[in-house]
Amino acid sequence: MKRSKVIFVAGHQRPDADAAVSACVAARLKQRLDPAHRYQPLLLGEPNAQTCWLFEQAGVELPTVRPDLRPTVGEVMNPRVSTVSAQARLADALHLLQGHRFSVVPVVDAAGGVVGILSPALPQSQYLYHFNAEDYLGQLLDYADVVRAFKLRRLNRRAPASDARPGSFVIAHAEIARHRTQIHPGDVVISAPSEAALRYACARRAAGVIICDPNETEARRCCRAAGDVPVHWFRGSVMALAVSLPLAIPVRNTMATEFHTVKTGQRADQVRELVARTPYALPVLNEQGRLVGVFSRREALQNEPQPIILVDHFERTQTVLGFEQAEVREIIDHHRVGNLETVHPVRVDCRPVGSTATIVACQFAEAGLKPDAAEALLLLGAIISDTLLLTSPTTTDIDRKVAGQLARYARRDLAVFGREVLRRNDELVDGDPARLV
Repeated sequence: MKRSKVIFVAGHQRPDADAAVSACVAARLKQRLDPAHRYQPLLLGEPNAQTCWLFEQAGVELPTVRPDLRPTVGEVMNPRVSTVSAQARLADALHLLQGHRFSVVPVVDAAGGVVGILSPALPQSQYLYHFNAEDYLGQLLDYADVVRAFKLRRLNRRAPASDARPGSFVIAHAEIARHRTQIHPGDVVISAPSEAALRYACARRAAGVIICDPNETEARRCCRAAGDVPVHWFRGSVMALAVSLPLAIPVRNTMATEFHTVKTGQRADQVRELVARTPYALPVLNEQGRLVGVFSRREALQNEPQPIILVDHFERTQTVLGFEQAEVREIIDHHRVGNLETVHPVRVDCRPVGSTATIVACQFAEAGLKPDAAEALLLLGAIISDTLLLTSPTTTDIDRKVAGQLARYARRDLAVFGREVLRRNDELVDGDPARLV
């Protein structure tokens, strides 16, 4: 999901019940009014015992704890990444690199872990675009790889010798014996249909013969001369197979196994230096070590500000880290106007009431909506906590009216529920004596 589609709603540092509840319920209200965006409440620190109890009573999950708004790799990465397995053909990887203009193709195992990468930016990968078959065949490619890559049909029932050493690929012709073509034990012979070629390959203990001819009947005709040598058929010419052989090299033989990766939870600005000196996009791993995307210079240079709504604070020292790079959309508070500065004009809802939760409850009514029972319970608990059950000097008639209405929505007795809310914040009840002293 793009960061611009997520709008965070955050209270102050060291959050109390009012900050946590206001962020959560305000986000839920905004979501109803603006379904085109995703509103996500945040806590800037761990919630206290009273807040945890209140959310448990309401059956609502606590907001995510996140004290820093600066984007993570997981938020700005490119999740669209194509992969190959170590057993795939090099042709498959080249198709992704060249056809889709990827700077890297991760090689993954069955569990989604990255075991290697292919990239034209790596020095050892430059030969991927300048094949010289004589340099690599027999070293990076064997008989079984070719059979599997081109889905060659078996023409006899012989099996390759298990003790045959990896050999080279030899292009043969009908006069192979007379011209004394060099065939060593374990080599694979590529030939047009020729009984002479097959007899010579058998005599030289070749690992196998690949007959190339569009006509399978012609290829089968000479199989009786193969002896104990396995024979496969390729539907095409000798030249067509010869020039295509490098594309059958398994990815495992060409991938780089030493490479950099980044984690989804890392801050994007902290890995920019690594990205700047890495010539390919970095694979991104989640907490389980599975590939979830790639992170390139394009993502590292993104500086789109993160939209945010601030609740229950107006002071710069109380707000979220990364505030300077954020785009403040709205401020909802009941404190004095502090020293928060915004780049652009923003909507400010600042009212002289006993809690920010009271303002959020009023916003429901002003929008023609009604909080559900869980939301009403949260708002009621936050008002009780901030006004000490409507007895603090900051309590207003609006707080009393809203609290009574929320108690009816939540189907709770205001006095009984209020005393329990306050008890949950009384450290003298269950606090450690030594720490209290």
